[in-house]
Amino acid sequence: MNSANVLHSAPITLAWFENGTLGELPPLTRLLFFGLRCMADRSGTLEDDPEQIGKAILRHDAPSIAEVEEMLHQLEHSRMISRYEKDGTRLIEVSGLRKRRLKWRT
Repeated sequence: MNSANVLHSAPITLAWFENGTLGELPPLTRLLFFGLRCMADRSGTLEDDPEQIGKAILRHDAPSIAEVEEMLHQLEHSRMISRYEKDGTRLIEVSGLRKRRLKWRT
């Protein structure tokens, strides 16, 4: 997994802006989603650490940890991300990255 301060490129196409599910979310939550796409590793996964995520993606907006947690909850509820625990580590899997990145490797 990438550390919170190592961002990389993740394609953002017009289709994401046409996505009705994403479009129903508040603007900062949508921005957070695009940032999560950049923070995720090749398998679409990153550590579920709302404090570090907020600092990396929304530092100029300075949301509280509780606000970032709520945005992550909204993204999970809308199925844009999945949150789970593996080997004692809380993780996030960003929707749409695993399949695309695996396809790019072939």
